Amino acid sequence: MEYTKKEFLKQIAVEQRFYDHSYRARILGYDSYMLSRYLYHLRMAAWYEIAPPTFMHKLLTGWHKYRLRYYGRRTGCQLGIHSIDFGVKIYHWGCMIINGKARIGKNLTIYPGVTVGATNTGVPIIGDNVFLGLGCKVFGKVHIGNNVVVAPNAVVVKDVPSDSIVAGIPAKVIKKFNYKTQKWESLV
Repeated sequence: MEYTKKEFLKQIAVEQRFYDHSYRARILGYDSYMLSRYLYHLRMAAWYEIAPPTFMHKLLTGWHKYRLRYYGRRTGCQLGIHSIDFGVKIYHWGCMIINGKARIGKNLTIYPGVTVGATNTGVPIIGDNVFLGLGCKVFGKVHIGNNVVVAPNAVVVKDVPSDSIVAGIPAKVIKKFNYKTQKWESLV
């Protein structure tokens, strides 16, 4: 996640296009608007934390963290500041917890009730283009590959290969994408 400030602000603008910023959304407090504000302050707090430690940057870090906590309480989100790369899509607010030490790639889609947590073995590493369904849990030192769908209420405690769909408690691969035939193959 190495960006110049111009690239960083451009990535924030691209990420914000997914959310509703209309006047009506602001006045009525739509969840889409609240989530966009949460993500904006998350990104800006991350930027000013890694910026050179001037007085103004420390002040701005504090301001963005304060607003992050405010919107976090309103939306139920508790995402690690440096955990997620750009392209996050949150469809509804609700209890979402992502450990601050977890590493998540680009284009994450997340639904309420998701927990990405650490155990004494370590924290999860999640690839790009991952869908985390409603209420799913990812615990421990697991690696989830790219282009993975974690089904609702699944509990992931083992590594998941790329291009697959996992479901169940504990989660098992139920489908895998075959690039030769360009189709999903059922493994159940």
